[in-house]
Amino acid sequence: TRRSSDLRISGDTTSVAQLKSSIVFLQEELARVAKETQEAVELRKQEHEAFLKAKSDHDEVISALEQAVTALSQQFAFLQTQGAQSPFAEYDASGAGSASVIEMLQDLLNRYSQAREAVMKGEEDSVKAHEELLATNEAFRVDTTNLKNSKTSNRRALLGELTANKEAMKTSLLELQQVKDRKSTRL
Repeated sequence: TRRSSDLRISGDTTSVAQLKSSIVFLQEELARVAKETQEAVELRKQEHEAFLKAKSDHDEVISALEQAVTALSQQFAFLQTQGAQSPFAEYDASGAGSASVIEMLQDLLNRYSQAREAVMKGEEDSVKAHEELLATNEAFRVDTTNLKNSKTSNRRALLGELTANKEAMKTSLLELQQVKDRKSTRL
């Protein structure tokens, strides 16, 4: 029985050490994911601030272009009703210079509108990816914490068993020593 007690104690000691290594690894993983999440939140904040600036810039340019197109269209229409020569006629031999300026501004307006849409889509995609990362990290944190707690509980139970087994072995060895001492005093 001493041999089986030694084996049980040795096995429990190995299991406790393995559980401790697993627990330390899980704690390190939890710390890594917490840091990664914190960095992702900070990066997302910076990205959002850049988005707000870019959107504001695009909105400002779009507004200015819309005002320019409206103002030039009104001026061109007014000049046509008055039968006056277009102030842009010298830029275009066909007399359609003002129309081409308005078309150019409209083209710029369309390009800025498309760029703004791309900025908006980029923000939506970034928000979605960020939310998915946070959800994935939270699920990992919960699962890893539960696993760590389970291993910690198992380790504590094994430590209790190990302590009890060592105490039982110590008691058995003391009793055995006492029996040997009695035998040797009888002889």
